[in-house]
Amino acid sequence: MGLASLWSAPEVNPINRKARQIPILNPVNVYGRVFFFSWFGFMLAFWSWYAFPPLLSDVIAKDMHLSTIEVANSNIIALVAT
Repeated sequence: MGLASLWSAPEVNPINRKARQIPILNPVNVYGRVFFFSWFGFMLAFWSWYAFPPLLSDVIAKDMHLSTIEVANSNIIALVAT
């Protein structure tokens, strides 16, 4: 469990096929790829839900005929849903 475990192929439990370490810096390995796309998907969801509504609140309010309180409530719902 040294520094090399960050990019080397992990030791795999032969019974349940689960990795014993997470190869954080190895997106080529199947376990590293799962970890990479998990955090990448989370960051993409985080970015889309938190960045767009505050930046586009005027456009959203005008297109959907919402008041400022309704836009604020939609931002809260987006936060809770994420």
